[in-house]
Order: sequence, then structure tokens, then C-alpha cells
Amino acid sequence: MKLHYLHSSSVIIENNGVKILCDPWLASSAHYGSWEIYPPYDFNPKKFKDIDYIYISHIHHDHLHHPTLKLLDKKIPILIHNYSEKFVKNNLISLGFQVMELENNKRIHLKNNTYINIISADNCNPEICGKLLGCSNIESNYKTTAIDTMAFFDNGLETILNTNDCLTN
Repeated sequence: MKLHYLHSSSVIIENNGVKILCDPWLASSAHYGSWEIYPPYDFNPKKFKDIDYIYISHIHHDHLHHPTLKLLDKKIPILIHNYSEKFVKNNLISLGFQVMELENNKRIHLKNNTYINIISADNCNPEICGKLLGCSNIESNYKTTAIDTMAFFDNGLETILNTNDCLTN
């Protein structure tokens, strides 16, 4: 397995000819113009024609980056967690993508001996996050605190863990 760093949380995971682009933020600013790519990334969408899947970890603008996604081929399936709230899915569908919602903590075969297992960052630990997200209010209203995920990519011999912004303990 190979990991190719691009920018910020954007990487390509490659295994047996399968390429998975993770959290692509490769063009323009994010978070309403308050975050910039530095140094500038030379983004050419044509260089991403051989991508087999895109993995989006969560809702934040530097992971679910509309300007970058608008430039990518809409035929590339996008892998996301099967959140109870469909914000991420609905955003991706509105951009024209086919979305594959994967069940929590279930190892899924993609192709060519390449697997993914997405795990939700649900049931946060207030000692770690300091209740910055107001977990109790979110859980009362939406029955979940899941806004982030981590993903294991493996081939049976090697594993790459993508934790991006996910708090782990």
C-alpha cells in the first residue's frame, strides 16, 4: 500500500491499482475564505481521472470541499459513513456524485484486495473535547454526535489508518 500526500488532509491511498482520494481540498480557499492552501497546490483535475473512489470523512469545508469536488469527475463513487443525519450525503448528491454510505465499523471490499472500514467518532468524550460541540444538546436533538469519521484501508497484510480531525483515545 502507498500513501501519497497532496495537501492538508488530502491524500491518495493506492493498493493493487486502486486509488482512493481522501478529503480533497485542492483548489481555492475553504471555510468562507478564511483558510488558504499554502504553499499553493497546482491542481489539475485531469490528473485525477484514474481515481477509483473518493472518501469524505466529515462535514467541514476543508474535507467536504465543494470547489474541489465540482472539478472532479462525477462518475467517481464517494464513500462516506452512513450517518443518521444526511447532510454529507445530500451535499454530495447535489454536486452530482453517486454516494456509497457504509455501515459503521464494517470492513467492506472495494476491489483488487482493497478494503475500507469507516468508524464514526460518535459518543465523544467530554474530557477530550471539553464539550466544544455541546454534545449533550446535539445528542438530544439529533441522537448522535457523529460529525467525523476515521477509516482503515487495508489489503489483508498492510493497513493505513486515516484519522484526519478525528479525536481518538
